[in-house]
Amino acid sequence: MFNASYHIFFLFTLVHLISVEAAAQPILASSIVIDGQKVFKDSRQPDLWYYMPPDYHVMVGPDGGPSITLMQMRYTGTVASGDNGLKKSSNIFQFKIGVDTAHHRKLTSLQQAVKNTRPGAQLRMLPVRKFSSVLVFSGTGTTSETDSVTVVKSSGYAESADENADINNSYWNERIVTFRVSDEDAQIIAAAIKENKVVLSFGYAFYTGFSDSANSSITSNIDKEVRSQIAGVLSGINKDDSNIVMIKADAIPLKADINKWPSVIVKTDINESMPAKFPVFVIYCYDFNNGLRSDLYAKRIEVKARSVNGSDIETAFTFRQARPEQFAKNIRFPYAVRFDRPFYYRVTEINNDGETTSTDWIKRDSWTELIDITTPPEKVMRKSLISEEN
Repeated sequence: MFNASYHIFFLFTLVHLISVEAAAQPILASSIVIDGQKVFKDSRQPDLWYYMPPDYHVMVGPDGGPSITLMQMRYTGTVASGDNGLKKSSNIFQFKIGVDTAHHRKLTSLQQAVKNTRPGAQLRMLPVRKFSSVLVFSGTGTTSETDSVTVVKSSGYAESADENADINNSYWNERIVTFRVSDEDAQIIAAAIKENKVVLSFGYAFYTGFSDSANSSITSNIDKEVRSQIAGVLSGINKDDSNIVMIKADAIPLKADINKWPSVIVKTDINESMPAKFPVFVIYCYDFNNGLRSDLYAKRIEVKARSVNGSDIETAFTFRQARPEQFAKNIRFPYAVRFDRPFYYRVTEINNDGETTSTDWIKRDSWTELIDITTPPEKVMRKSLISEEN
């Protein structure tokens, strides 16, 4: 079932540009090793040193196992609902990435070592100018990159582990990564997990600016070919900016021992209800990502559905001008919702003057349709004309 050669599909790349203090001028050539860790001297302040950004790893769940879940959901039509014989499926692969717990211990040890050898020295993390990540999947596609790449290339991205938290634009402590896969790829992932094999890996890289030049490295315990291709993509992201260089990269294999943690693979029927906290659909908004609305400060979507106990339950998310990189959002409900009932949503626009306008509640019977709240072209033109007149 498994092809020995990897078909590398770069499903998503998150790139965050960071504003840093102009005074930060680390020197690559000045690097020394203290307590087994590399530190860099500042070109302007002799007592200022920088340490490397932290490593990431797969977080541990409440049961002590890796925070990895493959959810295979199935819907079968019924006579009562008028879709008898209809069969639908939805497969979600989700995992949580976080800072390696060893980082805090190493940093404490490094701080003590620097204090002992260089009294009065200050220690800071290297200024992160950019962070990027890529998900690599060896799916059912061929060398022509068919099948999987056309299904999941646009739907995977990382989100804050805290649903209400702001985006950390430099590096983050925890992120939940979610993407949807075809039935064929879900079967491959499930088979790989059962055999403790790796068909997915998460690669990431940090970039910074040195006063001289820099070299980057990538470390991992996965296939060398996969590792080199991840490094190539991550380093290529920054090829047009010679002042920002990749200083560190890694690739994390995504696997789990199904014998120890059988809950990693979840199969469920969703004829009546969708399990709590799993993404039911994705909301898209390109107003800020594509710079369509200079007059718009934020756009908020509210979604409500019927819970399994019969009451209405709501969730919401706000896209903001200050976070143009956030153009998609997985919608989750804190409690299980009725999948066989319609849901409703409304959109509120907040302009730069603080004025708000809201739509009426819009009813949707299908839970599988695309929801894009981007301003339509005709309205974008109308808003532009109004701005010019003012």
